[in-house]
Amino acid sequence: MNKKTNQSTLRTKPLNKTSRAHLLANFSAQKCPDIVLLNELKIHLSEANIYLDFHNYKFITKPRNKYGGGAILIKEGIEFIQDFSYEEFNSKLL
Repeated sequence: MNKKTNQSTLRTKPLNKTSRAHLLANFSAQKCPDIVLLNELKIHLSEANIYLDFHNYKFITKPRNKYGGGAILIKEGIEFIQDFSYEEFNSKLL
């Protein structure tokens, strides 16, 4: 089966966290991607539930305070398992 993939890119200039979250919410509502990869979030773990809480998406995150960090948004209904086996290496993998 040859399934067509829908790929889109959203790039933002350095904006405040609320503006970036608003842009991402609009982007995900319009494009409806199955998976969204985010990098350089610059958010603290306590802020993840605020800025990464999007309708119809679950998220995996690796916050790094104000120095980088990343997340994966996964559309509801897609099954996934988060692999924690790399945690012992103190790596920046999600």
